Amino acid sequence: MPVSVRLALPKWFCDEKGCAQSVFAERLEWLPSYNRRSSRLDSQIRALAFSMSALQTERVCSQFGIRISHDAVLRLVYKTGVDESASPFRRNR
Repeated sequence: MPVSVRLALPKWFCDEKGCAQSVFAERLEWLPSYNRRSSRLDSQIRALAFSMSALQTERVCSQFGIRISHDAVLRLVYKTGVDESASPFRRNR
């Protein structure tokens, strides 16, 4: 069952003519700007992605009501920093 959260955050407007940014809004630390997923959801998807393929992760997420494509899963995996020295598949040990 998907859950949708709609937030209403206050906006402030600057009336100064020389102001470079005329609209200001409150930022939430747990929801980065322009993200559609929270960092907690990203970590859950990342845990699934590292334990199975991207296509399987897409299917499992869809069963939980999380809409994500396998391409988005791969982008999330590529964006994750991995310590290569801890990898059991590392060459030239």
